[in-house]
Amino acid sequence: NSIAATVHGGFINSPTNFDADRSVDYSSGMSFGGSLALQLYERISIKGSANFTNGSGTDVTGGINEEVTLDRQFYGAGVEILLVTGRRFEPYVYGGGGLVIVDRVGGTAVSYAYDITEFTGVVGAGIRYKFADPAFVFVDGANWIYNNAVTDSAQNDSSLSVGFGYRLG
Repeated sequence: NSIAATVHGGFINSPTNFDADRSVDYSSGMSFGGSLALQLYERISIKGSANFTNGSGTDVTGGINEEVTLDRQFYGAGVEILLVTGRRFEPYVYGGGGLVIVDRVGGTAVSYAYDITEFTGVVGAGIRYKFADPAFVFVDGANWIYNNAVTDSAQNDSSLSVGFGYRLG
């Protein structure tokens, strides 16, 4: 059994319809984080991850044009399955669940703000390139799905990251 530790950075989508009764134009945000994966079998690992994102937008409700921030934190665990092993390129898929914490803050003290914590599901896929055993680089896409308590609707946050990893054992 081995353990793989990774760090990554990339982009997260700009959410649509995230605010109830507000018209906010969000831009894509930055994402960074890390994970630990315990390999149980040749193709199956248990993976835990933490991802932190920051984004901003403009609340244009009623012509106020106020800058807002929308930060999201994703904490998850799940199963990762290698599709091909024993090669330099290792494609993989994963799925699991966890928590998302959303923090929305406006530019003024009296601004519309909220913090929510929700259960989330996550699915993703990626490919690793082992350039020097035990080190590797990877590209990874993740899709976090949860209920947005503010609008009581499904939210779908997608990210694309690149990263570096190291396998111990």
